[in-house]
Amino acid sequence: MAQNIIKPVWSINKILNGADVVKVREGEKKLNFSVDDIKPTFPQSLPDVKEYDPENIVLTCRTCGLTFENIEQRNEHYNTDWHRWNLKLKSYGMKAIPLEEFESLMQAGDMNEDYLMNDDSAEETVILKGSSKIDFYTTNHKKISVWKNMLASPADLKSFRARQYVESLQNLANFNKIAIFMSMGGRFAAGIFQRERCLKHKTFVRYTVRKKQGGSQSARDGKGASGSQPKSMGAHMRRHHTAKFIEDVETVLDDWREDLDACDLIFLFAPSQNMSYFRFPTSPVQKDDPRVRNVPFTAARPTLFEVKRILHLLIHVELEPYYPSTSFETESAESVAEEEFVLIEDEIVTEEPELEDLLYTAIEQDNFDEFVSLIESGYQQPPDSEYGPLYLACKLNRLSIIEYILIEVDDEFIDERIEEIHFGTSLHFACQHGNIAILLFLLECGADPTIKNISNKTPIQLSKTKNTRLEFRKFAGNNLDMWDWNKANVVPLTEEMIENQKAKAAERRRRKRKNKKNRKLEQNKSQQEEEEDKHKQESIEMVSNARKTAIRNISEREKRALAIERKMAIQRNSAPTCDYCHNTLEAIPFERLEYKYCSTKCVRSHMDKLE
Repeated sequence: MAQNIIKPVWSINKILNGADVVKVREGEKKLNFSVDDIKPTFPQSLPDVKEYDPENIVLTCRTCGLTFENIEQRNEHYNTDWHRWNLKLKSYGMKAIPLEEFESLMQAGDMNEDYLMNDDSAEETVILKGSSKIDFYTTNHKKISVWKNMLASPADLKSFRARQYVESLQNLANFNKIAIFMSMGGRFAAGIFQRERCLKHKTFVRYTVRKKQGGSQSARDGKGASGSQPKSMGAHMRRHHTAKFIEDVETVLDDWREDLDACDLIFLFAPSQNMSYFRFPTSPVQKDDPRVRNVPFTAARPTLFEVKRILHLLIHVELEPYYPSTSFETESAESVAEEEFVLIEDEIVTEEPELEDLLYTAIEQDNFDEFVSLIESGYQQPPDSEYGPLYLACKLNRLSIIEYILIEVDDEFIDERIEEIHFGTSLHFACQHGNIAILLFLLECGADPTIKNISNKTPIQLSKTKNTRLEFRKFAGNNLDMWDWNKANVVPLTEEMIENQKAKAAERRRRKRKNKKNRKLEQNKSQQEEEEDKHKQESIEMVSNARKTAIRNISEREKRALAIERKMAIQRNSAPTCDYCHNTLEAIPFERLEYKYCSTKCVRSHMDKLE
């Protein structure tokens, strides 16, 4: 297959080179093209090297299969991304790829620097609904693919015919300045570029999204009736930061007003609820501005790196050779009638029609009988089929077809690596998507759980649910000698361990019931004591009230007698007492040493006691 070429839009006149466009086609498709703004470090052409000859060559790269004349050439090769990628493939037991294939993958965006380091950045860039690329077919046998949003605004595109598409394509040669704005999840990133040179850029982050729960605070406040919004400190902080975020966006737009007025195009990427941040009354970015357009594909979180990646995708056109069945040399563009020069949708412009994969169709329709008949008749998949029947059946959750393939046909491809899932196996896919029935059947048929994908992860490390991991561990516990489960990062769960867990769970429930019963008894006891204290206090209050009532009802003479009694009682309590018998000393006491006595008998008795 010929390799596609990427060129900037302002070189469109050189690309056409005087050729005429004779056909225009529009169609929605997946976008795998993702090249970083920073160009890869692999050289455009290899240094001069000789074929491998072990008798004459000493300086070699065994990983890539190259030989070198001097150490400078070898060191230059070691610093290329191609060599690093082959080293990574080699560490996973995979074969190295030639430079041409690596360049093709880099141009197509199937791998980049983020992909080498982080599995999360390898997600496929998908064209959004209503967006697509426009393909132009020229008389010099080229197919030029351009983003539809680069040609005109969405409102103008509704009435466009093919002639107008061609005029817009030619106008791209005058392209000069572009602005890109991103806003999502409390993150903002923007840049103004003169072709590929960054003139201005700005990024900032505000705390507007609820952690763990997800979703912005403004979206949460919009749900439910008025007055039902959360009143926590975190909610107040997020509302404050949302207001500051909007204020910062408005400040950036006001500061960049003159530069934005000079821009040819302005692209926005934000959720629908965030679009209003850019379109305040005095904003230089308004909805009816024909320069303002949406980014036509998905993007990662807003960063300057992502803004540059979006720029690179938008301002580059994709070229590939096009060889129609009839030559254009005998038919010029002027001879093509205007009524024939229309926008053709869903047209397959290829030299040979694509062959239908009947196996894929049978698996997709879950037609087991048709699949069996195709296999028994010796049917072979077309050479351009991306996947084998086993992975397709796993992907579409067709357990009966998987059983037939592995039992009746062949289990040779049970550990086949699939590029779509980062060079993992069907077992990786089943684990990641929680297909427990398929997972257990693959394990029973001998699928290797120790194989790691390009991100150095085994199948169980991709599982997202506790139940999937539990079933995986149970299988490992029942088949301890089947694999090196430690290498597969699986902790086997044996029957004994399950019984111990059940016993521990039963013990926890028993303790919980006991603690609940004790808490209830303590609560009843506390309530009973409170009631007793309450009754006792009420009795004291009743006696006190009765005594006060009785005192109020007696005569003055009785009151005086009670007063005298209280006075005498106080005097008795305050009078000195005998140091031996502790009786009150009525008369002059007998004294000996520092002691006082009421009688001589107490004096003698105390003296004997002291001696």
